[in-house]
Amino acid sequence: MCRICVKTAFLLAIFTACAASAQTLNPRAAADYSAANNGQAVLVMQGGKIIFEEYANGFRQELTHPLYSGTKTFSCVLAVAAQDDGILTLDEPVADVITPWRTDAAVQAPQTNWKSKITARQLLSLSGGLSADLAPGTPLATINSYREAIFTRSATQPGDSTIYTLSTFQAFGAYFELKSGGRLTADYSVTGGRDILDYLKARVFDPIGMQVGVWSRDTHGRAGLAQGANVSAREWAKLGQLILQGGKWEGKTILNAARLAECSTFNNPAYAGYGLSVWLNRPLGDTYNAGIDSLPTGDINVLNRLAPDAPSDLFMAAGLLNQRLYIVPSRDLVVVRYAFGGAWSDNEFLKRLLDVKAGTQAVLAQPFDYQDLWWAGSQENGWGATIAQQGSTLFSVLYIYDNNGQPQWVVMPGGAWNATLSAYTGALYMPTGSLFSAYDATKFNVGEAVGQATLRFRDANTATLEFSINGVSGQKQITRQVFADGAPRKNYSDMWWGGQKQNGWGLALMQQANNIFGVWFTYDAQGKPTWFVMPGGAFASSAIFEGALYRTSSSAWLGAAYNPAVFKAAPVGTLRFDFNDANNGAMRYTVDSQAGTNAITRQQFGQ
Repeated sequence: MCRICVKTAFLLAIFTACAASAQTLNPRAAADYSAANNGQAVLVMQGGKIIFEEYANGFRQELTHPLYSGTKTFSCVLAVAAQDDGILTLDEPVADVITPWRTDAAVQAPQTNWKSKITARQLLSLSGGLSADLAPGTPLATINSYREAIFTRSATQPGDSTIYTLSTFQAFGAYFELKSGGRLTADYSVTGGRDILDYLKARVFDPIGMQVGVWSRDTHGRAGLAQGANVSAREWAKLGQLILQGGKWEGKTILNAARLAECSTFNNPAYAGYGLSVWLNRPLGDTYNAGIDSLPTGDINVLNRLAPDAPSDLFMAAGLLNQRLYIVPSRDLVVVRYAFGGAWSDNEFLKRLLDVKAGTQAVLAQPFDYQDLWWAGSQENGWGATIAQQGSTLFSVLYIYDNNGQPQWVVMPGGAWNATLSAYTGALYMPTGSLFSAYDATKFNVGEAVGQATLRFRDANTATLEFSINGVSGQKQITRQVFADGAPRKNYSDMWWGGQKQNGWGLALMQQANNIFGVWFTYDAQGKPTWFVMPGGAFASSAIFEGALYRTSSSAWLGAAYNPAVFKAAPVGTLRFDFNDANNGAMRYTVDSQAGTNAITRQQFGQ
């Protein structure tokens, strides 16, 4: 669909990632900067192996080190494990179990009318509105931390502000223990339930061989989630590597990859620089409000991107006196840095480590990788969307149904991001063409835009699709559709087409593990848009994939309540791909006893 491709000025993510991989690292320069600023340890892992490790200023490899607020990142790991085990969900009101936060509670915490709305996700993203009255660094051993958290004053409505406070993470700890079978005591601690450290040890630490030193507890024995962990550099790096590997360790799944990804990809509407218990290297747009937000303004750059000279997929755990755990997926990097204060710049350290030369242009921020098959879940089975992504450009196709329940497609071949790279908006088109089996590109007509759509991403795996088509508006909640487990060895995911001579139709191939879900969007005998789906198949060899092809029908999609009960899928033939290489091949099809072959290639639409 070359004629309707929307060009942008962004760099290709593919090019950026390849270029980054080819760059050298300079851990020596980074370690020298660290040591000169009271650094005690720098450990660099790449590809799962330690490639640099140095200790300075009297510190040694075998010693544990306080993480201070670096402890907070364990909260999202805890949340992922607890979701995997069916203990909790992130979008339910915490007041379901922290009963003083209910509006009808006999003993109410202050501003209960606000606290009754707080979700677990808002606690992890610092957007629950709890005040910072309980100062960071307050020794846990001197307080009943759960009571302090429960009765912490509400400063704002949930979602309106970002407030960095000990209370929000201790409230999450209380929530977890109550959800795992505990109950509130008379003095507002928790008894029963799962002890946080015992649970983490069994679910995460032991499976990856991670040893943890002292972990502070409060006057009632409750572990600190806002602060309190002490671990060695090598052990903290293990946690970073588990996160980098999507929850897998030595071939075993420890944590769900999609849920773990939410920690570092959640698009926090209250403050774009903080995900779920980790700091993000993202553009802030207008999400920072100095009047109501309360964030540490010392060594962490909270006013704009954390480290402009580092890749935008960088995220980190950070603690008092400049403790750091950096994770950079595009460079396959995990970095630990320990210190005892001193001056600090994350950008300067990472600039030296990544060997960014003086005077070179800062790394452009890139959106997260959203390329995949998306749907509205089994409750709306039968329609879906594909998102192909090249750099910052998204090419999305909606596979829906007309008023007669017949398949039709609408395409958004490009668009523009908002300032925080969390929402993508583009024009929608519904072209006409000629019959797929006798395709004539001269009859292809894009036509005028029929509306526009916005993909508003909450995180890497969930989004809201907002659309207006021919004057009818609506929205759908969509998620990635999982149809296979694992990463592909050779990845053919992308938008494919027959080249300029076949301009106007295309193939969206989405691959998970060794399965390809393909949608062929083309035209019927009347030249109207129609589509066929290959929901899976098998590789006959490393370069040949074949599956059954279906024609579907369902209820009207636009301006009506979708009814999946009438969805039907009728087999019409087969679809086979013979890949000559990573970017070229042939598609061989049979549809209603008609057979044909088309040369195909990846479609270049981003730059």
